[in-house]
Amino acid sequence: MRAAALITLGLVVLAIACAPEEGRTAPDASITDASEPDAPSECMHECSRSGLRCRGGMIIEVPPVLVSCDTTRCPDGEVVWECERGCPEGLLASEVHQICDETRPKAAGDPCVADVDCEPALAGTLVCDGRSGTCIARVADDCNGHDDDFDGMIDERCTCSPRLVATVGRTASDSPLGVSFGPDRIVLLRESEPDAGAHLGSLIVTDGSGATITEMTDLPGPSTVTRTAGEHRVLLQDALGVSTLIRLRDDGTEERVVLQRSSPVRPAFVHGDDSGWTMISLLSGRLTMTRHTLAGERTAIRTTNEVTMTFQSEHAGGWVVGLDSRILRASATLELSEHATLPLAPYRIEPMPLPDGRTLLLVEETTAFAQLVTLHPDGTIQAHGEIDLRPTDGPKRAAVDPATERVAIAARHAGVRVALYEPGSTTPSAHVVLQPTQSFQTRSIAIGHVGTGFRVVVGHRDAGDPAWTIFDPCPEWSITATRRPPPSSPSSR
Repeated sequence: MRAAALITLGLVVLAIACAPEEGRTAPDASITDASEPDAPSECMHECSRSGLRCRGGMIIEVPPVLVSCDTTRCPDGEVVWECERGCPEGLLASEVHQICDETRPKAAGDPCVADVDCEPALAGTLVCDGRSGTCIARVADDCNGHDDDFDGMIDERCTCSPRLVATVGRTASDSPLGVSFGPDRIVLLRESEPDAGAHLGSLIVTDGSGATITEMTDLPGPSTVTRTAGEHRVLLQDALGVSTLIRLRDDGTEERVVLQRSSPVRPAFVHGDDSGWTMISLLSGRLTMTRHTLAGERTAIRTTNEVTMTFQSEHAGGWVVGLDSRILRASATLELSEHATLPLAPYRIEPMPLPDGRTLLLVEETTAFAQLVTLHPDGTIQAHGEIDLRPTDGPKRAAVDPATERVAIAARHAGVRVALYEPGSTTPSAHVVLQPTQSFQTRSIAIGHVGTGFRVVVGHRDAGDPAWTIFDPCPEWSITATRRPPPSSPSSR
């Protein structure tokens, strides 16, 4: 018995000594049947790794078989499963679901032809990128005019489709200059290309549906159009030191006031009170203000050394000016008093006056991020938080619904992208993209609230002549709720 045990131990040691290197694959050749018990050999080893292996779309069970060391091909084993979508040739695993394409977990970078080739995913959700032929992580669909998640649908995150309100044609030499919105009026100001040094413009007044009410042409030196104190004001700077203010009242009446010895720089803005007019402009990097009687005669002038004017707006029965990170209030005597200080230095501010004297401010830090704040009548600032404006670029335009205090922000991105924010919120509740044609080339955008809904005006040029196009970004947004009470003013800045 002891002698037999020693012989067996010797054979095991000999088999280990002559076994091939791990992972070595023997070349194909004709061999004798490895299952023959009397195969003449003194060196034995386990033929290949046992388990399940893919062979031509079939799963073969490879048994653990001892073969002689001179064996050049391992036995195929038996077919135990047929994969529905095939399997990677030669792949070895211990479970069927680890081999078949329809059940094998996929990872980013795996080859594919269709999305189904990337299922099931090892982590998250994968889709097939047809450009690279590989599986990639699914990108959350955004409302931006593109098929972000490669599912064949565009903008499924958009809550609704925009409604075309009207198209107002213009000539090829016209350039959009400005837009102002009233309760039931939209005023479009445009400028013709300079001809022999002359700047001529025209304006079109439409109702909320885009139907033309009146039109003015051959306006010399068009500068700005603003909505102030319940009327549209168009400023013309038609001669050196002479400006004409056109007052377009909501009842359809019109008045013109000539402001003598005013600043010659465009753009400029005009504000008025019971005692006269004040015009604000930037001249050589300095803020210039001129004061005029109701008849237009200049009575005072003041120039400051401020460098950047970020905004001007009607506010709390008067008007405020943004200079860098400071908000100043201007009096009828041209005195500037500090009204508030913002917690950052913005490069642009979009003001949105409210009927009770508060003003919402979209304070842009960069093209990607902005702060939403409320400027209260007493000069205090209430911060609502940061707004992520990506993926849009360029300056943003914002408007507020005076009844609900919803805010809509418009920016250029795959046409024009508009996001809706509930009162005081910094997270959009809805999105929509305005992209009427494939060749839509946006030149300018404006947004405001007319009647019961927002209106977006896009100055653009497409395959034909340039035009103004007026959109209702989302008819569902016109369903308004009861107006919220105004938030209380914080006790300190």
